Amino acid sequence: MKTERIGITWQLSDGMGWGVFGLNLALELIANGPCRPLLLIPPAILDFKEDLKRTLVPLIEEQAILLAHIEKVAGQVTLKKAACIFAFGNEFIGAPINQMVRGHANIGFIFYENTHFDTAA
Repeated sequence: MKTERIGITWQLSDGMGWGVFGLNLALELIANGPCRPLLLIPPAILDFKEDLKRTLVPLIEEQAILLAHIEKVAGQVTLKKAACIFAFGNEFIGAPINQMVRGHANIGFIFYENTHFDTAA
């Protein structure tokens, strides 16, 4: 199946860490492809300049509709034309959205501060 969208499962922001990475990833996908991002969490942009707003507002509006659908279904939703990137942190813990969506391809991505994982992780 051809990937038409890249699902980003964490909150974009201009503040720190995951958010900045996600924001830069989304902007790079918009500018250079190979396909458009699909936001799965509403962003938290502190310095929402006009050009950034113009770029992101269509994705934010789409995200609100998609999230309403996901919540209405109240189960796992498969995004058939999207590859989803799932964010994980320390102990391989992810956001609740990680349990709610799947793509036709699913990729885990982790940032962690230490390598001392407990047995469960």
